[in-house]
Amino acid sequence: MNSGEVDGRGDGSGLVVSDGQEVSLQVFQQVYHSLTGRMEHLSRLLYDHHNINLGSLQNLHAVVEQTMEQFDVVASNCSVTVRYSNSRSERFSSFERFELQCTQKNVPCEDLTVEYEFAVRLPKSREATKYKLTIGMRSTLGVLERFAKTKATDAERSMFYNYDNATARIEIEYVDLALARNLEGQVEDWNRGLPKRNLGIVATASKKISSILSVLVRVFAILASAYAVGYLLSDMATDLEKLFRIVVVAVATISAVGIISLRTAALVEKWLNRISPVSVVSLSSADTAALGNHDRSTKVILFKSFATIVGTVCLGLITTFIAVKIGIS
Repeated sequence: MNSGEVDGRGDGSGLVVSDGQEVSLQVFQQVYHSLTGRMEHLSRLLYDHHNINLGSLQNLHAVVEQTMEQFDVVASNCSVTVRYSNSRSERFSSFERFELQCTQKNVPCEDLTVEYEFAVRLPKSREATKYKLTIGMRSTLGVLERFAKTKATDAERSMFYNYDNATARIEIEYVDLALARNLEGQVEDWNRGLPKRNLGIVATASKKISSILSVLVRVFAILASAYAVGYLLSDMATDLEKLFRIVVVAVATISAVGIISLRTAALVEKWLNRISPVSVVSLSSADTAALGNHDRSTKVILFKSFATIVGTVCLGLITTFIAVKIGIS
């Protein structure tokens, strides 16, 4: 092949150089890599709230191995790195060792990364080239466990929920784009087939209205108190003195209820902001126990929130009744 300019003409299966000779895109990529030593990089973030267990990871391993069977793989290697909620990590030199030892830990998993390295000789290439596939899976359940142990601040939790919400990543270092896209598609299909965790209908609705909940609680409590004041004092305004007393009682009562409802509504909003669907990488009994604790905690938060809202309205009505009686007497 003579050196010259690369042209986009041809039948779409290759490239054309300046002397009119068509060159396979695969060969062109191999030559480019040989001259520059550079690898291309492909990455993608995923945001599904997956529920992964050891069986899911075994399926992933089988998918990757079956995908690579169609290529001439000269050498391959697989390693697995697990980071736990106690900030420690463990690296396994093979998937088989990971299978044997991963269930023995008594600490929830926070992040799991599977790395594959392949030396592949493509049909139109003489030399084998290196390909690297990295699949990272986050267990937000493990992150929440770490937050609970380290007593993370609300600002740290908010930053995690709002800005660091990717639950999985796919990274591929490659020479041949077709092989990389094939691997990417197989991993994405595996991810789509995973069971997903979602909040229930009540928790989802509560989460959506949490940002305006403080306003709703205050408005409802004040309206209930205002109606109670009007109902209790409607027949008592017989002269100006009593009318003035009624106005003072009404303003004082509604103001007090507004202050009380503001504080309780802010507390409820803070609780509800801690509710979120979690992605899970369940490897041991510690992960199962942490998931059970999280589900129970979500139910407790919902119960406390609704009980606090009802209690705020009832407290407002009781305060109104007492204030009216004191004001009249």
